[in-house]
Amino acid sequence: MSIALRDDRRQAMLRNALLQKIGTTKTYQNAIVQDRRPVWKRVQARYWPSRTQSGLYEVFRILYELEYEIGPVDPDLTLYCCRLRSIVSDSFRLRSNNEPAWWALEAFHNHVASGFPPDQPIGIASASFIFSREFEMKVRVTENGASIIIVDHFGNETPRELPSTGPLSFQNWGNLEQCAIGNLQHQIADIRRQFEINYERTGTGHDQIRKINADLEAIPKLVEALLESPSNRLRMTERDRSRFRRILAQVGVDPLVKSSS
Repeated sequence: MSIALRDDRRQAMLRNALLQKIGTTKTYQNAIVQDRRPVWKRVQARYWPSRTQSGLYEVFRILYELEYEIGPVDPDLTLYCCRLRSIVSDSFRLRSNNEPAWWALEAFHNHVASGFPPDQPIGIASASFIFSREFEMKVRVTENGASIIIVDHFGNETPRELPSTGPLSFQNWGNLEQCAIGNLQHQIADIRRQFEINYERTGTGHDQIRKINADLEAIPKLVEALLESPSNRLRMTERDRSRFRRILAQVGVDPLVKSSS
């Protein structure tokens, strides 16, 4: 069974693959262990001494409060936030509207705060619920007869009439079986209709799986392109550039701009 991928699931898959590949680079590992973690430990000890981890929103909220409301500015907190923004925006060029992409900032910060090894970055969870539907079919047989009840996804019960009435005999077991199978087929067809309404298909499920696999295979070369510098040029075909533009748009990152020489 092949169901078309929704945009949010495709985005989460690509973001996680991108993070995993970024986590294997020396640029990232050195930044996490040698640069950001020591500063973060000082910040955490000052503001969250009894907690193992603090969300990025809380970190920037305190920074903004110190800068605009309370003061004076905490040099360690300012340094940490500036360095975190720098590795996202400048080192890996993960920008959205020319600002560090928030999802990348969160992932990098969670990795710094988690204490996980530098080559095991924390992934991004999809923010939406996975669409699902289910039903139950209750078949009850007694000496006085048989009944079928359908329980839908929301727990509503619907009795189904059997093709025969009166006490169940050995001669009409086949009627019970046909009725049960007919109701089963009806419910599966209904679930299929619900999925087809919910999913906006841009191709068959098999086509989308092939496309996402091809995009995932392109992630290592995309990371090379993100790290490109005047002294480290990546040779790309027009097909590469087109695929990279599409992947970056799907993960929510601005298109690549050639490094200045």
